[in-house]
Amino acid sequence: SFYKQGAYVYYAGCVLDSNNQAIGTLIKFNSNGDTIWQRLFREPVDDVIPQMVTRSVDGGFLITGIFQSTVDQPCLLIKTDAEGNELWRKRINKPVPNVIDGKAIIQDSATKKIVIGGYQYFNNSSTGPLYTSILMLDSLGVKLSHYNVLGVNGAIFDLIQTKDKKLVAVGSTMQTINGNSMYRSSITKFDLNSNSFTINWSNLYFDNPSTLNTFSCVKELANGDFIVGASYDTLFNLNVLPQALTRLVCFSPNGNLKWKRYYNYWSTPGQSNLQGLVSLETGLNGALLGTLFSSNPSPTPFIFIKWDSLGCDTDAAWCRMVALGTEGYAKSKNKLSIFPNPALDKIQISWGESSISQGVISIKNVTGLEVKRLVFDEALSSFEMDVSDLKPGLYFIDVAHEGRFVYTGRFVKR
Repeated sequence: SFYKQGAYVYYAGCVLDSNNQAIGTLIKFNSNGDTIWQRLFREPVDDVIPQMVTRSVDGGFLITGIFQSTVDQPCLLIKTDAEGNELWRKRINKPVPNVIDGKAIIQDSATKKIVIGGYQYFNNSSTGPLYTSILMLDSLGVKLSHYNVLGVNGAIFDLIQTKDKKLVAVGSTMQTINGNSMYRSSITKFDLNSNSFTINWSNLYFDNPSTLNTFSCVKELANGDFIVGASYDTLFNLNVLPQALTRLVCFSPNGNLKWKRYYNYWSTPGQSNLQGLVSLETGLNGALLGTLFSSNPSPTPFIFIKWDSLGCDTDAAWCRMVALGTEGYAKSKNKLSIFPNPALDKIQISWGESSISQGVISIKNVTGLEVKRLVFDEALSSFEMDVSDLKPGLYFIDVAHEGRFVYTGRFVKR
């Protein structure tokens, strides 16, 4: 993970030595990317795998992750001074199965309690169940309590403290649907008061369940809104190679959805493309800066994206619509035939004689918000869609094939 403070960026992760053992590392970079210092964290036998670093209340650093061996996976907690020199190290264990995965960490500024988000087994069974969890410790890393937060078989991937001194956790939770493991993104705001745990609001069921549907990082904006970065894929559910979309979601301070955007940054059509945000920062004039990973091509590349305050990256279809105007947008791709137009209940859309074997049909309103999405895996050249539930107004339709929008059109709902 990366942590930015002033003109410096701090990175926590691990490297493999010549014996193929993972060594934890904390590196300080300046704004030119030059290394200022590097610290290493070793164990005699176990792998040391940091997964997040944050600033401690006394100006040092707190690192969480896992110690990994062939028999267990206890939680890793390292405290350093401001120069990254280790002050103490904690191995947080539990009864068999000894699995406590630390993926996110924050220190409460008022109580100085250390809060770690991730997942762990909550009983002594080697088969689970596995729970997303919050682990609460005192300022010296002594375990106080833990809580099941988002649900079964998921994880917390990011954790922040808000301006009102509450905590917001994002991640995923799993449900078994028709025998299949399906995930939903989750966001929860909660309050740490003494040793109690109070949930202020929780959204456990965001977007449709999918084999890939997770929130990975969250930032609080100056106005109190929350921007959440995520990945989302529905094609794999249909036995189609996964083609994950990058996703930005905006929540109000009360946890209500304000807007969501989906982006296609695939680079290898026809192959499995998994991607997602691993880091999210705010920039000047409300800009959003994201770091994405992508599964193809190999070696796995990072992708750096800049969006404006409404999630426009100047390349997304709805952003081009705003920049070009509706006529320019309509001319930028092959046109769809839409009948009737204006429409009341149903529309028939067609894209000529050439059928598409699999793809996505997306309807967006004039702000770029997707209001309907259909994934199909059969050869089609036309399709009838029910639009009776849409509000009156102007809408845009995109048809995507192999990760690229190939047809577009617009219609008016009466």
